[in-house]
This record gives sequence, structure tokens and C-alpha cells, in this order.
Amino acid sequence: MPTDLWLSAQHEVDKLILIVIMDSSYSVQEDTEDYNELIERHPATESDGVVHICGSIISFVDHLDDKFMKSLQNIDTHGMEYIDRLQDEKVLYRTISCLQVFYEQTSQLEPLAQVIMQQLEHIYESDAVISTLGSSLASSEIILSFALASSATALFLIHSLCVHLYKANNSLLHTRTMPSHINHHTLYIGFYTV
Repeated sequence: MPTDLWLSAQHEVDKLILIVIMDSSYSVQEDTEDYNELIERHPATESDGVVHICGSIISFVDHLDDKFMKSLQNIDTHGMEYIDRLQDEKVLYRTISCLQVFYEQTSQLEPLAQVIMQQLEHIYESDAVISTLGSSLASSEIILSFALASSATALFLIHSLCVHLYKANNSLLHTRTMPSHINHHTLYIGFYTV
């Protein structure tokens, strides 16, 4: 996907996430009751005051993440184009973090765990990456959750994300989390503490 199209798609996903975070009378969920898409629905006409829309925001973010990684794989790592493209990771990380806030607010635990896994995969390799990506959150329009607070240290952030994933009832996420946690521990805390 060309970079300009990727950035445009990412911007639209950001707008969608911002809308559902700011207006709690609409919720996008993968599992909803059946409804007629041809009939316009309003929060006032819904039984619980919330219009539940069938959809998956995380699938959009997964797609953006996949396309971003593929673009990095197809660019010469020694050129300026690679460094320029790598700057877009800040934007993607902010999107992932905002989506985490949405899933925390709506208590959607399964997609929340998937988003936290994506976040962990972007930051576990380096404390410098954590501080760089974390600084991009300061410009976000959304008040972020405990794990995303700017005062959080890299150790606290990685630990809190991993603990959340270990508590998730998903063995695949446990398997994917453990190498990231061990790698970060080994590189930045000390090999012998693992």
C-alpha cells in the first residue's frame, strides 16, 4: 500500500476511534444483536441508550499494522526512505493506544488483549522506542490509561502490559507475550534476573 494511502486510511481509523470514545451512545462491537441495517437507529430508541454497531475496529488496526510492517520489509534498511517510513510508527502506536482506551472504556476484554499484544510488539525491543513512541501520545486528544501514562517507566509499561496479557484467558496470547517479556527483561534489566 502506498504511504499516502496508508496515512489516509490511518487518519480515518483515528477519526472512527475518536468518535466512539467521545460519544458513548454508539459502540462498535464484533458481537451484537441482529438489527436491520436499512432502519436508522438512535440512542433514544435503543433499550440501553446505546446504538450497538456490528463491526471490528481492531481488524482495521491489524490491517494497518500488517501493511506498515510489509512496507518496512520491502524498503532498503540503509536508505532514508526506511527512516522516513519508520516515523509513521508513532502514528500507528498512537492509534493502537487510543483503541486500547476504547476497549477499556467499553470493557471488551478479548479485543483489548489483542490491542495490548500489538502495543507490546511495537515497544518491547527497546527503551528508546518506548520513550519515542510514548512521547507521541502527549499530543493525543484522549486521556490515556494507566499503562500509557507519560510518567510510566519502560519497565513498568512492559510489565503491566505483560501481566494484563498473562491474565487474559487466551493461551496463544500467553505464548506470544512470554518471549517479548523475557527479551525485554534480558536486554534491559539483566540476564541473570530472568
